[in-house]
Amino acid sequence: MKKVGRQVLFLSTDENNLRNGEGTFIRLKNGDVMYAFTEYMGQTKKDHGNARICCCISKDEGESWSERRPLIEMDEGAQNIMSVSLLRLKSGKLGVIYLRKSADSEGGCICMPVFRVSDNEGESFSNFVYCTDKKGYYCPFNGSAKVLKSGRIVLPVAYVMDRYDIFKKGIKTNRPECGPYVEILYSDNEGETWHTMPHRFESPYADTNGLVEPGIYEQDDGSIFVWFRTVYGYQYQSVSKDGGKSWSKVEPNFFFTSPDSPMQVDRACKMTAAVFNPVPYYVGNQNREEWKSPKRTPLLITLDKNDGKVFSENKIRCANGGFLELENNTFVIEDDKNNSFCYPAIFDGGNYILVAYYHSNNTNWCLNCAKITKIDISEIV
Repeated sequence: MKKVGRQVLFLSTDENNLRNGEGTFIRLKNGDVMYAFTEYMGQTKKDHGNARICCCISKDEGESWSERRPLIEMDEGAQNIMSVSLLRLKSGKLGVIYLRKSADSEGGCICMPVFRVSDNEGESFSNFVYCTDKKGYYCPFNGSAKVLKSGRIVLPVAYVMDRYDIFKKGIKTNRPECGPYVEILYSDNEGETWHTMPHRFESPYADTNGLVEPGIYEQDDGSIFVWFRTVYGYQYQSVSKDGGKSWSKVEPNFFFTSPDSPMQVDRACKMTAAVFNPVPYYVGNQNREEWKSPKRTPLLITLDKNDGKVFSENKIRCANGGFLELENNTFVIEDDKNNSFCYPAIFDGGNYILVAYYHSNNTNWCLNCAKITKIDISEIV
């Protein structure tokens, strides 16, 4: 496969900043591009470490970037904020959704998605509101919130448990017996109030692995494509043809082989782009992460010229022992087997694509530095 793209930003770490990543993009009203990400400030790089949302600005279509600045600080009572999504609301205001971690009365950790809005392009934000009334530990991922054509804000989330014992104190966490399941949270009034769609997505298997870190994509005809990170060797999926009233069964998407790593799908250059880690290089890779799993490599971008229908309809046409669409429309962003690349975000520049992701930077910790790669349209068409 052809390798594409060039580095335009790399956010390194140091002893006072052990982790940068899980980012999202937005076009500001003045034409600038904003990249927002989680900056860890404390002495731990783990998910519960002290963190805030920072941003960098590009005034030249991603070619160069400003120094980072804080976008949202931790509020009093929060242990951590992370996994940000920036949204252009139907009113034109700027919305933001992120995860807020806090301790419960027994010392467990609650992880809740919250929403805020800005009417001055991110200079300040409203007070946060919770995206669900049900307390627990939720896992969406960066850039996964979307605004549908109707103006509805949708956020697919995995409900993992009622709370998480990050300090291993023996607190009962009540993990669902079926494993994490996915729900779609939504708001029809620009985040003032939130509801949960009645349909619950569950793993088809009787185990405790479940479905996590879901994504969502609306097609031009109103169909909605939802996919899920799994440990089953593929991204799994479900599709609604009626705006979310009913859904197809949860099944593997044979287009997207995948290790236990999230995928991102979004519009780009009048096509639908998916960025993911495929299985083939991953299996058998002797280079390991701190938690003993193989490196998340390579990182690929594949393009669907039919509004995501090739992806979501899950109909692979094979030729000469290979996937025809995958061979013809897939490109390599990263292929270094000594490093990991994960948690992608996609920005549509019209005649270019920006892809942001974690880069392990020659360490055994994949959640390390943030990198942005710019892909010019001439490289992929």
